[in-house]
Amino acid sequence: MSEDRIDIGLKGVRRTVAVPKDMRDLPLSTLLRRAGVALNTRCGERGLCDGCMVQTTSGSLINSTSGVRVDGRWAGQLRACQHQLDGDAILRLDVPDRSLLEQKPSVVTEFTTPTIDRVDPIWRADADYVGGAWQARVDHRPPPARPLGVAIDIGTTTVVVLLVDLASGAILSRTADFNQQLRLGDDVLTRITRCVDPEGLHELHRAIVEETILPLILTAASLAEVDANDVVCGSIAGNTTMLHLLLGIDPTPLGVVPFTPIFLKHRILRGDLLAPWNRTCDVAPVLHLLPGCSAYVGADLGCGMVATHLLTAPAPSVLIDVGTNGEMILNLGSQTVGCATAAGPAFEGSGLTCGTRAVDGAITHVVITTDPLHMEFLQVGNGRPIGFCGSFYVDFLAQARRAGLLDESGRYTAEAMQRWPHRFTKTQCAGHAMRIANGVAGTELIVSEADIAKLLAAKAAIAAGVQTLLARALLGTDSVHRLFLAGGFGLHIDVPNAIAMGLLPGFTPSQVEVVGNTSLAGAWMCLCSTAALDDTIEAASDVSVIELNQDPGFEDRYIEMLSLPDPV
Repeated sequence: MSEDRIDIGLKGVRRTVAVPKDMRDLPLSTLLRRAGVALNTRCGERGLCDGCMVQTTSGSLINSTSGVRVDGRWAGQLRACQHQLDGDAILRLDVPDRSLLEQKPSVVTEFTTPTIDRVDPIWRADADYVGGAWQARVDHRPPPARPLGVAIDIGTTTVVVLLVDLASGAILSRTADFNQQLRLGDDVLTRITRCVDPEGLHELHRAIVEETILPLILTAASLAEVDANDVVCGSIAGNTTMLHLLLGIDPTPLGVVPFTPIFLKHRILRGDLLAPWNRTCDVAPVLHLLPGCSAYVGADLGCGMVATHLLTAPAPSVLIDVGTNGEMILNLGSQTVGCATAAGPAFEGSGLTCGTRAVDGAITHVVITTDPLHMEFLQVGNGRPIGFCGSFYVDFLAQARRAGLLDESGRYTAEAMQRWPHRFTKTQCAGHAMRIANGVAGTELIVSEADIAKLLAAKAAIAAGVQTLLARALLGTDSVHRLFLAGGFGLHIDVPNAIAMGLLPGFTPSQVEVVGNTSLAGAWMCLCSTAALDDTIEAASDVSVIELNQDPGFEDRYIEMLSLPDPV
């Protein structure tokens, strides 16, 4: 037979796609992507996560690693990236909603509106703002009647674009989407590793520019009913790796000791990097890449310092951006100290049995009561839930510990399993698991002890990082006047539960201020104010960054933080 066929069940609809014989050896995830079904290949198709799970019902596959033939009738769910077709006439499978990359993201475009003294945008019709001063342009071409700017936050997972009226600083529209690099790797290190191959770097550059940012700018212009050709200036924030990939610069030195970035300082780009469409305006956009502090404390934190007015807040104060790379800065008044800790993507649902990002169908919060055991949920959208996102897991760990369901090590207690036996099951490889809810297609949504171990490792990395910063300054948590909690994850978590499960150890809710997307807020400030840009450049250059792996106490603190605190 010249070609195979895959019968795909997706969102209640079935369709069949043909696979030419010369593509038979490609991973199933690649075949599905070429058929328009892009999966969450979060680990770069290395078989290290469960983002691309599909449910097989008939036909056969070959495991790419072992070469073992897999009968689809009995295989159940398997990783699409680790299997290829076996030459059977038809493979029949179903794609769970949680495995889809095209889920609509719940992206944080909100932030605590920062203050700027006056609107003084970093673009003028006859000059560019360079090195703290206006530099006249040699080429005086007529600008658009209403010059527009874009403030962009490039996150590892999501990207946000604000379209701004440069005359007033008013935000005309907001657009957001997943960073389309996700299909090439879920985290920073995976993407850095992919760039060992020059083609991998090219793919990642194209994914962020052509597949993510350009469509977002065009959508933002359409929403505001303006011409995208009138965009003459942009300010761009993001972590250091994302900015390297934006420019197509090899980030592999960031992945090995001594973690050396090619650039950190403020950069100005002139040209059509972000505007290759048919322009009617003669003025090419000027793009400002905002400055970072180090390889892993990026421009997102430089912007965050200015957006939260961290440097003028009562000292000591702390800014934390909780993400796959937990970044934090301590302001001592006389100096600022920063660090980054590899929390990993567990709080984005990656690698967890029923984890998902904050997309439609994700359960976001839970309230647990006993006598009888009962759970109340909040979720994104309507319909049957598809899985749990990070804010749910924070609630669950805190409340399950308080209810006596979990012990300090994160294992389910014998008392709980005896009292509510119908709620628990024993998995083959992930220890005991608790049945939480019924999902789509009758699936059981569970939290396993293996899931909890990954979550505890993520929270321990962040908690130990904060403690190490404070220990370096000989401070306790009670000395901190304000803890600014930034980022999408920070905006949605329940702060008392985050404290109770040990993510913010020793702090009180009154010390914590949730500030939203400060990277985006800072990018907007820098676009609208030359003073804010100057402040960001100075703030980023003044941070002393410590390497946690060189701190003698970090490992002990990390191990201590792997447990759940006693309930209070």
